[in-house]
Amino acid sequence: MTTWNLTQMQRHLLICNGATCMGAGAEEVTQQIRDEIRKNRLDEHIHTSRTRCNGRCKDKCVVIDYPKGTWYSVQHEETARDIVHEAVEEEAIIYSMENGVRKRSENRIKGIDKYKKRKGPMKKAVLFVGHGSRLEAGNIEVRQFVEQTKEYIDPALLVETCFLEFASPNIEDGIQLCVEKGADEIHVIPIILLHAGHSKLHIPAEIEHAKEHFPDVQFTYETVLTSDSVLDLNILEKVVIKDPTTVEFHLHNPNSTFIHSLLTLGIIPKHSYGEEYAENPVGSGPYKLVQWDKGQQI
Repeated sequence: MTTWNLTQMQRHLLICNGATCMGAGAEEVTQQIRDEIRKNRLDEHIHTSRTRCNGRCKDKCVVIDYPKGTWYSVQHEETARDIVHEAVEEEAIIYSMENGVRKRSENRIKGIDKYKKRKGPMKKAVLFVGHGSRLEAGNIEVRQFVEQTKEYIDPALLVETCFLEFASPNIEDGIQLCVEKGADEIHVIPIILLHAGHSKLHIPAEIEHAKEHFPDVQFTYETVLTSDSVLDLNILEKVVIKDPTTVEFHLHNPNSTFIHSLLTLGIIPKHSYGEEYAENPVGSGPYKLVQWDKGQQI
């Protein structure tokens, strides 16, 4: 790692390289800013650092200028280079400091107030996740399905719909909408015809990202109800993660033999679950898998 002499530094630009900003071109923004600094021989006076998420994902890509305290939303290369010269258009500014007070630009959303765990009963939400289609008719069909489903859902629950791609809101916005409406617990349910990597990888990744922003919100993800398991799990209503070592199963009706189903179902660590998890078994017994010749022997 490099240790620079920063005694001549006058400005420090913090460039968000969180997941959302990276997906919106943060790498290019980083290189454009650094290139402009080099071209103008300002390396000694302007230092840049990559950061993780800064909590303004809606304004991607985010760049923060200290000690001035101005936050920028960089959508174009011109804006990235103008930051170096402090000549950015007003519309690209998220926050600015005026007489020691932080001011939000009128064209920027307020965002969610810093989350504080409330007292009293938890407010729960159900977030349905559709795939999304380039044809709006397909997206309308998903929304209609959710509306028809509401009559079978406890009216005390918040119910929202989001999409993986091609339609709005996306999962990130769907989760934020639930939190804005006061949800402390969010049950994410995929309604996708072909699950593949979406249910096993993409949706769980979005949930993990949301947990970083809303650590006090409890998430559950109903993969087992929608999987291709050989077990009949229709009796299972939901699964609730109580804490890192406790999982709670809720059934539609009492069933004394359900516990035996878990012997076949299997519960594995989250980090071990992926596209090839079945080929890399994990367990807590006295034996360790040494060799597996597919179709022949273990």
